[in-house]
Amino acid sequence: MAYYDAQRANIGYTPAFQRAVPAPKYFGITALIRLVIVEHDNPVNTLLHTCAILVLTISYAIIKFSSKQKEKL
Repeated sequence: MAYYDAQRANIGYTPAFQRAVPAPKYFGITALIRLVIVEHDNPVNTLLHTCAILVLTISYAIIKFSSKQKEKL
């Protein structure tokens, strides 16, 4: 049986560093939203989770804004 090399075949192969997928940035936000939906019994924990969502959202906006500013230069 021959060894299959995806790079040589070039069929559906895209290295991770060449993909422009913003999904990893959204994983944390999505996970925390699901956590708030499922476990909303304790108000303090819910507040902390929503603060974490806010921090992640603001940091993503800063990263996105700064990358657009670099493209203009």
